[in-house]
Amino acid sequence: MKDIGWHAVARQFVGNAEPAGSSRSVFTLPGDEDGTQYPVIRNLFKLYPWEDLVSGDDRAEGDQEFGAFLVSDRGRLGRWYEPAWKMFLSNKLLLVALWRLFPGHENLLPAFADGPNGMTDFVVKPVFGREGDGIAVHRQDGSVTTNGSEYRRAGTGGERVWQQYHELPDFPGSRGHNHPVLGSWVVDGESFGVGIRESDGPITDYWCRFAPNVITAS
Repeated sequence: MKDIGWHAVARQFVGNAEPAGSSRSVFTLPGDEDGTQYPVIRNLFKLYPWEDLVSGDDRAEGDQEFGAFLVSDRGRLGRWYEPAWKMFLSNKLLLVALWRLFPGHENLLPAFADGPNGMTDFVVKPVFGREGDGIAVHRQDGSVTTNGSEYRRAGTGGERVWQQYHELPDFPGSRGHNHPVLGSWVVDGESFGVGIRESDGPITDYWCRFAPNVITAS
């Protein structure tokens, strides 16, 4: 990521060199050759996880460490899609914080950062995860269901989250089991769409089926 389209001196992402004075670009930097300029990229789309960008694992040399630069000079690079605040929502420790703030809430499950705390059916989750990687479902009978190795890390201090297990319903069809999980798109406090992800097993994974649904006025 640092080597493709990265202007090391200006510390900006740039496009391919173009003729100087080109009207195609609003923000530019001088090119390496006379009569050229680099268009500055002000809107960036990325799939690379934010927690990896700012963790220090994505490291260059000396003061070029990219994660530290993103934090210290975050306004320099324009707009990111998805934005950095999504990193907060993807942190599973948020589940622990919500349970501490609203214990017993009907829309929450008990969640802890220091062990199962008496729960007999629970799920152990890495702080950062992708598509069910590293998830382990522990049942009262001693059985454990897992979904492969952990995505990248458990957290800076090896943190885990223990959350009460809530069994998903199963709607078997002609091709096997279907365990659905619903997600809602909320705009200004109102749901405008839902997504249904169906997996073969109790852990939602890479191979789940996704069915978007739109809510319209009747």
